[in-house]
Amino acid sequence: MNRKKKMKCIFQETKTNSIFRYVVLQILVLLSVETLRANSDSCLISRATVQRAIDCPVTEEGWSKAAERKNCSAYADQCSQPEKLEYHCVINPFVNETIEVCAYRRFIFLGHCTEYSYSANRIQQSRSTDCTKFTDRPCPQGYPSTEAYKYPGCYDLTKASSTENPITLQSSDPTLSTQDVENITTFEGSANDDGINTIAIVVLFVLIIMVICMITFVVLKRKRNTSTGKGHHQMLKMNEGNGVQDSYHHDTILAEEETLDGKKIQ
Repeated sequence: MNRKKKMKCIFQETKTNSIFRYVVLQILVLLSVETLRANSDSCLISRATVQRAIDCPVTEEGWSKAAERKNCSAYADQCSQPEKLEYHCVINPFVNETIEVCAYRRFIFLGHCTEYSYSANRIQQSRSTDCTKFTDRPCPQGYPSTEAYKYPGCYDLTKASSTENPITLQSSDPTLSTQDVENITTFEGSANDDGINTIAIVVLFVLIIMVICMITFVVLKRKRNTSTGKGHHQMLKMNEGNGVQDSYHHDTILAEEETLDGKKIQ
C-alpha cells in the first residue's frame, strides 16, 4: 500500500513538473516571437534616408509626388522585406519637426499620430499624441502609416511645439546633423529603455503568478493525498477493531452453544 501511494505521489510530482516546464517553454517561445517581430519592423537603410521636411503633403496626390521624388524603391533591395519599404512623412518623437524617411509601413493603433523613431529605426505610434480629438480631419482608432497625410493636425502639432523646444531646428540643412542624431538617440533611448523595462516587469510578474499557482497546486495536492491517506489508515483501524469485536462475538456465541449442548446431555 505504501509503495503504491509513493508511486502515485511521484507520478503527480512528475506531471506537475511537466506542466511547469511546458508553461515556461511557451513563455520563451512568445518572447522569441516578439523579438523576431520587433526585428522585422525595420530596415537598416532607413536611418540613412532620414531628412527634415519643412512641410509634409496633406493630400494623396502630394504624397505620391513626394514618394516619387524620395524614390524609396532604390533602397528596397537592402531590406529583408523590400515590399514593405515605403515613403513616409511624419513627426519626430519630440513632436517639434516633421521628417521624411523610407521605412517599413506599419498599422497605427489607438488613435495616435505616426512618428519615426531614430533609435528604434522604425515607424510607430506617437504615444504623446491623440489625433482622434482633432476638430478637422481626426484620425480613426487604426490606420496605415502610409496614410498619415490624411491627418494634418499631427503636422500642426510640430509647429505649435517648435517654438517651445527648438532643439533640432537650428540648421537649414535638411539632413540630420551628428548632434541631432545624438540628441534623438539619447531621448529615444531612454524611452525605449522604459518600454523594455515595462515588458520585463510584465513578464516577471506573469512568471511569479504562474510559480505561485503551481506551488499552490502542489501543496493542495499533497494535502489532499495526506488527508486521503489518513482516512484510509483510520478506516483500516476501524475495520481491524470491527474484526476483533466480531471474533469476540463469534467466540461468545460458540461458548454459549456448547454450554446449552452440555445441559441437554445431562
